[in-house]
Amino acid sequence: SWLTFSMQEALELSTYSTQIGVANPDIFPFYEDEVFVDCGSYIGDTVAEFVNIVNRSYKHIHTYDISASTVEQMKNNLRGLDRITYNVKGVSSKQGELNLSGVDAPFHGNRLVEGKGICKVPVVALDEDIHGEVTFLKIDVEGLDKEALRGARALIARHHPKIHVDTYHKLVDFFEVPLLIHSIDPTYRFYLRLHNALSKQTMFAISSIYAL
Repeated sequence: SWLTFSMQEALELSTYSTQIGVANPDIFPFYEDEVFVDCGSYIGDTVAEFVNIVNRSYKHIHTYDISASTVEQMKNNLRGLDRITYNVKGVSSKQGELNLSGVDAPFHGNRLVEGKGICKVPVVALDEDIHGEVTFLKIDVEGLDKEALRGARALIARHHPKIHVDTYHKLVDFFEVPLLIHSIDPTYRFYLRLHNALSKQTMFAISSIYAL
């Protein structure tokens, strides 16, 4: 359906889907000491869902978004929660700077580009930015998803986190994302789930070392 733009099958399929967002307990479980890294955290919607899943019992949350105004809105939405690190940064395979294409405000289409943009945004590799354990990694960064995974190679290989990656930004990601994760750690198993009738599919991966 996604390739042919014929949405009828997707509409029918989506009516049977009861799992949305990061909540997919039939794929992987959550525990009380989770360290959640949310790349593309937007206004904190997935953080709020995660916190609800674990009943506010988590070790730490790292958020990454490329718009300072969006991060301020996220802080307001998540006020009252602690143990959260808010980063106005992009994630990629190496440290540097890219340009924000879009608006410095909450907007689903904000992305990083090498060409002209409205402002410079620092970009980091997660391996260099996070010093400690990661148990759950969510990546939705508007096309830089594979670059973000490459920048987290050491974290993935060392800690085997649960991984949630949106694979609808580029056609090739449907194949290249699982191949990339497998090249980093061959113990991972992969699942594909349709989020909604817009045919936004997400790849989930869990290491068989920790699978139930």
